[in-house]
Amino acid sequence: MQAHRQQRSLFIRNMIAFGLLFLVLGVIISQILQQSLYKDVDEKLQLAITNEHFIRSEVQRNLSEGDFRNLNNPPNSFQTELMVWSAKGKLLNEQQLGNRYDDLKNITFNKTDSDQINSIQVKNSYDQQMSFRSVIKKIKLDGTTYYIQLVSNTNQLENTVQFFQKVIISCMIVFWLISIVLSYYLARKNMAPIMVAWQKQQEFVENSSHELRTPLSIVQTKLEKLLTTPNHTILDEAESIALALSETRRLRRLTSDLLMLARADNNEVHVNMTSTAIAPYLEKLCEPYSEIAASQGKKFVLKIETTKQLHFDQTLMTQLLIILFDNALKYTREGDEITISVTDTAKQWTLTVSDTGIGIAPEHAERLFERFYREDKARQRESGGHGLGLAIAQSIVTLHQGTIKAVANPSGGTCFMMIFARK
Repeated sequence: MQAHRQQRSLFIRNMIAFGLLFLVLGVIISQILQQSLYKDVDEKLQLAITNEHFIRSEVQRNLSEGDFRNLNNPPNSFQTELMVWSAKGKLLNEQQLGNRYDDLKNITFNKTDSDQINSIQVKNSYDQQMSFRSVIKKIKLDGTTYYIQLVSNTNQLENTVQFFQKVIISCMIVFWLISIVLSYYLARKNMAPIMVAWQKQQEFVENSSHELRTPLSIVQTKLEKLLTTPNHTILDEAESIALALSETRRLRRLTSDLLMLARADNNEVHVNMTSTAIAPYLEKLCEPYSEIAASQGKKFVLKIETTKQLHFDQTLMTQLLIILFDNALKYTREGDEITISVTDTAKQWTLTVSDTGIGIAPEHAERLFERFYREDKARQRESGGHGLGLAIAQSIVTLHQGTIKAVANPSGGTCFMMIFARK
């Protein structure tokens, strides 16, 4: 349940993050677009307002008498106009503006905006929205103070900006909707290994608790039984004491295995790689197991096809092979054969432990290395196992940067194949 809440929380965070990303991106694009579109207009206005000769000649021309109105001219087709204001804010070149005056008459004069380029929005005589970029400059001509206002129509630019803003908003909405689907997918994908790990952790805790509880319960029962018979001798309770000791040893092995796996998971296991002559090493290690196999009517075969020095941690490799030897002895019958072989190439070497025993079903092969997994739980309990041996074996192989797999032996039984890179 907690994992599902984390997945939902991750989905919401991803969705919000994508939304904010698209929003910020849209705002940045919109601002850049507006600045780039107005840049050319503003530069022309600034250039014109700083040209003294141009300003003076335009003022003189606009203050000359005459009516320049031409009602046949279409409205809103102009780009830039010059308006001359008195110091008191009266428009002095109304007649010279001609029919443009009907579009500009709602512009109000504000001398505080001098030398600053501003945006203006007004309604013309047709009740249409008009947009301008405007700059005002104070000049003196023949002893009289005038305020010159240059206005440039930006309706077309505004329409372009609005169009692109609509496109950007539409794209943002579409991509945000796509990001919702993507956020859900990423949340599920990112949480998948966590969910698997969470499930395995729960299974591990449940299984380890069960494995620990069983020997503890047996020990507790036997000790309580001893308390009910205080007059009995050790000989009288030898069976109970022996069983309690057996479960204590089993509990100790289990805790050691759990500690080994925990240290491997936390990268706390130090691997001391040494160059080892593989033949004498395996002969010495296999000698006691060969005797055990012989006492059970089984055959123990060692095949070493290399004389080269191989690099591995002897302590960990011994632990690995003991696990595999124990498994092979447990699941073989009288007359079966256990074979340990080593082959070598220029890039890798292979260690194989195979037997002709009862084998494993194909559907169980992939899960053999899971912690506490048992193909036959009843049989493995009888043999004293608790399902951690092969998990430890896999951890040891991984620490050596190798791979391990269980396959069916062509002669019957099981074959554990470990491949290690040459150092």
